[in-house]
Amino acid sequence: MSQPSFVAQARLRFQGSETARRLSGALLWGSLASILGRGLPLVSMMLAARILGPTEFGKLTLLYSTTLAIQVFIEVGLSVTCTKYVADFHRKDPVRTGRLIDLANVVSALTAFLIVVPIVFFREWFAANALAAPDLTGQLYWCAVLVIVSAFSAVQQGILVGFEAFRAIASIESAGGLGILLLVPLGATRYGVQGAFGAMVFGYGLRLIAQHFAVTRQTSKLGIIRRWTLPVSEIPVLWRFSLPAMLNSLLGGPATWCAISIIAHQTNGHAEVGVFNAANQWFSLLQFLPTIMTQVSFPILTERLNAGAANAAWKLFCGQILVTIGIVTVAVIVVILMSPFIMGFYGFQYADKWPILIAVAIASWFAAPQGPMGNLIIAHEMPWSWFVDSVLWAGCLIVVVCIFRSRGAIALAWGHVAAYAVRGLFASVQVHQLRTNTNKQ
Repeated sequence: MSQPSFVAQARLRFQGSETARRLSGALLWGSLASILGRGLPLVSMMLAARILGPTEFGKLTLLYSTTLAIQVFIEVGLSVTCTKYVADFHRKDPVRTGRLIDLANVVSALTAFLIVVPIVFFREWFAANALAAPDLTGQLYWCAVLVIVSAFSAVQQGILVGFEAFRAIASIESAGGLGILLLVPLGATRYGVQGAFGAMVFGYGLRLIAQHFAVTRQTSKLGIIRRWTLPVSEIPVLWRFSLPAMLNSLLGGPATWCAISIIAHQTNGHAEVGVFNAANQWFSLLQFLPTIMTQVSFPILTERLNAGAANAAWKLFCGQILVTIGIVTVAVIVVILMSPFIMGFYGFQYADKWPILIAVAIASWFAAPQGPMGNLIIAHEMPWSWFVDSVLWAGCLIVVVCIFRSRGAIALAWGHVAAYAVRGLFASVQVHQLRTNTNKQ
């Protein structure tokens, strides 16, 4: 009898692996959710830009970006906390899972209240000074509503990711994104900025309602009881896990802004920043698939570790590292070879700036495996360690850019290479220590 082919053997191993089956389904639906959740609102904003014109569309984006900037202080740490602990406990400890969900919801409500109320009370000053648009004073009421809706929505999303309910997430993103796509251009046509922003609030509100019902279905199916009170016994989770997760997420923006600001103050600085931003768009493109893999694999990884299946967790981690590096390496090589053509596409002023794109691509290569490494460190309940790694990233970026600031955009690009290389080195040491400790157990 002939032996099964390599492909047949791989298929049999895949079919026999629970982790592989869960990951493949998560990747399929998670990718669809990410494309729909980002793509449809993006198209709606493009249509609104055509309808409103540059000045009015600028006001709309100002309101929306303000919402995102405020929202991040409410939900970032709580969202990843929900994913981590719901994934860990929803199968073996429904009671604690309910307490942790209540904790996230109550704390997000209290935080939203504390942040939003001052904005509403001082809306006239905020519109005139922070936004430089006194005519947007009335729209700050809707901005406050969208902050609350977005914060709660992110927490519900974290809960659903913890349940690995990626098919439900894809359905919600499809319906919510389609609603935003239809409503925002219609609102812009009928009522200008006010109509577009109100439609945006309404669309995201519908998505939040759908997320709420999806979470309710999951908790009812698993017998998880929601009491809607603050569980005092779980408050230490906020310090131990949520706070460092939030600080880690908040660190990237100010560090990047500081580095860009240093270059902007140099001779021809604004042009150099523009060149870097043009090249840096490809960083996000190169990180698209690794980012999705990082998001969908985290609940599986942390659940396997918490369930005592350390070998399965490490196999998942190592497999993700190999696949991520393999995919990104091929993509980076293509971008490097095509860099003169790509930069020339932006215009003749960018044509000779292709070395900047090469540096950005190299930074992306260093960054790609750090998603799985961050997942592993956080899954071991070491978010403060990952935060320290990110502080080193930020410090290295600013120091390198400061030293070579006269070089302009290339200093920004190689600053990111150095920053990701340093964080990758320290994260690799921590991963090695975790592996050594696992082998000793």
